[in-house]
Amino acid sequence: MEKEITINGAGGRIGRLVTYDLITMHDDDVNVVGLNDPMGIDAIIHSLTKNDPVHRRFKWDVKKVRDDVISIDGVNYRVTAEKAPNSNWLGADIVVECSGFYGNDKKNPDVRLADAFFNFGAEKVLQSYDAEADLSLVMGMNHKTYDPAKHHLISNASCTTKASVMPLEILERRGKENGFVYRKLNLLTVHAATASQNVLDVLEQASTHSTNANNAIVKLIPSLEGKVNATSNRVPILDGSIAYLFITASYDGDLTKDIVNGWFREAVSDRFAVFNGKEMNVNDIQGEMQNSIVALKKTTVDQMMPGLYSICVVAGYDNERGSARDLALATQYVLKKS
Repeated sequence: MEKEITINGAGGRIGRLVTYDLITMHDDDVNVVGLNDPMGIDAIIHSLTKNDPVHRRFKWDVKKVRDDVISIDGVNYRVTAEKAPNSNWLGADIVVECSGFYGNDKKNPDVRLADAFFNFGAEKVLQSYDAEADLSLVMGMNHKTYDPAKHHLISNASCTTKASVMPLEILERRGKENGFVYRKLNLLTVHAATASQNVLDVLEQASTHSTNANNAIVKLIPSLEGKVNATSNRVPILDGSIAYLFITASYDGDLTKDIVNGWFREAVSDRFAVFNGKEMNVNDIQGEMQNSIVALKKTTVDQMMPGLYSICVVAGYDNERGSARDLALATQYVLKKS
């Protein structure tokens, strides 16, 4: 029986991108039936049809049919404006949760707020952000670990986590036969501004910001347990971010920049890319849908002593577009495997 999908937070910045990607997949297994957002139908339509300053206008025809139905390219979708899971809008088999309000309870960190969706018929919930879940899933990296019998609440991890773990996993996997072992990782992200920041702060300055990327990275690469320090800087741009990975690792043999970049080139896929230009800037990142784009000319490898190396990897990512695409692909994958 075909599974039905409801997208929660469909009018938000990530939600609108995920909605676009899922609906325009034109995959019979991806059956979106409902969109929910407390903003209401008129605000959702505005979000789905506006000329966004970063991602421009979507190429589709969106019309209001009645107060609870919109038409997208001739197909009707139910629209609700509920603030919390309830029987008025749930009943779908799959919830794609893009609102950001159903992560961990801040007062009770062990409480998974997204479990509330299961009380109203949901079989699977996929979150567009890092949270405690049955599985943190990054397409192109660990998606084959998904087990439909065990994994029901699924986090798609954060944009920074995805940008970082993909090159980290490549290094570990390709270097394994030569004894590659992580000793330390210092992560610095230069991240575009987000809605959680004060508007004047965004306009006026770069600022430090808390990040949970260290814990999220360890979930996906357990060998880094106790070895990660992560810092984030927010800068006054709309979209586009860069992760700097400063790595100390053991390796038996001669490790060079050419070897490391060769591993990255061989790993190129629809979720991982390399950039060959001299300087990476926001224009090179915006609109790109991969999780991670490694700037090859910025890779450095220095031997600290025999068998011990200092490595720097620079990875760019569209923190909105790439992350949304990954969630849409994760939803498609879960549907086909469930």
